[in-house]
Amino acid sequence: MKNDLRNFIKNISKGSYNNYLNYDLYNNEFISISSPNLNLGNKLEITKTLTKNIQLTSIMTKFNKQYFLTLFKDFHGLSFINSTVFQASHELNGVSQLKCSVQMFKNLLNVKYDTIVNKNKEVFSQLENFITTQNNAFCLKLIKHSFESSNLIYIFNYWKNFGFACAGAEVVGFNNNLSFNFCGRVSDDYNVIGVSVEKFNIFTTSFYRKLYKNIEMGVEYTENRDTKRKTGIIACRMKNMRSEFKFTVNNLLEYCFSWDEYLTSNLVVGLSGTYCNNTLNYGFHFTYDI
Repeated sequence: MKNDLRNFIKNISKGSYNNYLNYDLYNNEFISISSPNLNLGNKLEITKTLTKNIQLTSIMTKFNKQYFLTLFKDFHGLSFINSTVFQASHELNGVSQLKCSVQMFKNLLNVKYDTIVNKNKEVFSQLENFITTQNNAFCLKLIKHSFESSNLIYIFNYWKNFGFACAGAEVVGFNNNLSFNFCGRVSDDYNVIGVSVEKFNIFTTSFYRKLYKNIEMGVEYTENRDTKRKTGIIACRMKNMRSEFKFTVNNLLEYCFSWDEYLTSNLVVGLSGTYCNNTLNYGFHFTYDI
């Protein structure tokens, strides 16, 4: 029960509502290995599951403290509402956040609302609506930034699954201006090739390969035609039932790593760090689920 609740909350925070891909997750395999769990300066996370529908979490770092209240409800008897998640959080630096997600019609429609209030009482809000099937995914996002002079940003994207190949397009509207983005991927059981074009001037391609049962590697290259900037990253992940290790290096020779060890089903310890320009930064983190 604890694991089901924890996994569902993680999926909500990532925008991953089911096992089907969408525009935002087209290169999710590469992102999963190229994003080490960096917790520089030490971190302690304690989660208490009060009931099957209520969970409390406290996250303490060197620089801040966060507190979360999560309410989860699975409606087995209703055909139009499948489940809901409500999460409220507060940080000691004065930032509060509210998240709410509702899955309806056998997870076909997903509605997510997210609002953040900072210490100056400025509000950032975002509303997302997903319609997802096995071969198609539609998403509409409405974003309102915290400063009063900002206009509403609206984003619409569409994703189509053709089997071994997928493609998607996105339209972003802001201040009467439109920008267009495109992406696609080709995959099999062990390899994924992803390509994206943003505003017709930022080109990104990535390659992910599952070498063995527990080892994955990937590379990504990005080129900005306006700034003439080129970036690249190489990533690797080794994972088994008890531990996970991630390592990345980019074109600036910045090395990042994270290691997580599951000592028990409720206790995770980890070490992470970065090394660049002869400077090493590292930290430890502990996660305990009561």
